Amino acid sequence: MKNLIMSAAIFAVVSFNTDAQQRNRGKDKVSPEQRAEMRAERLSDQLDLTEEQKSQIYEIHLERAKTMEEKRDRQREEMKERRAAMDLVRKEQQEEVENVLTLEQRQKWQEIRNEDRERMQKYRDARGSQHKMKDQNDKNIKGGQKLKRNRSNNL
Repeated sequence: MKNLIMSAAIFAVVSFNTDAQQRNRGKDKVSPEQRAEMRAERLSDQLDLTEEQKSQIYEIHLERAKTMEEKRDRQREEMKERRAAMDLVRKEQQEEVENVLTLEQRQKWQEIRNEDRERMQKYRDARGSQHKMKDQNDKNIKGGQKLKRNRSNNL
């Protein structure tokens, strides 16, 4: 019985977490306390929990939410540090290259770099719109492949 309740709780949390992520994209950040309260409330409604069970589940979710928030914050900070380190290396490399080049070569190199930036921006812009189309095409293709497999199994 305990395993059944725990399985149901885990399933509810996972499905709720997925729904919450989709609903909260671009919205205000939800605190760990709010997140834990929402999950405990939802489980309470779905499983008809006692107040004691609801309180225990709230604490479990609160602990997890705080841990995950700390990890996300730490990862964001590490990413900023890595980007700063990479920018520094890139800047040093550019300075070294510029020291080797003549004035005319530096100007031409700057033009080439500007053209490369523009080309990359166009590529990113085009890829962004294609990415949306690709997602839809992937869904259509996968659906078609499943249909073909099902037909071949029936033959």
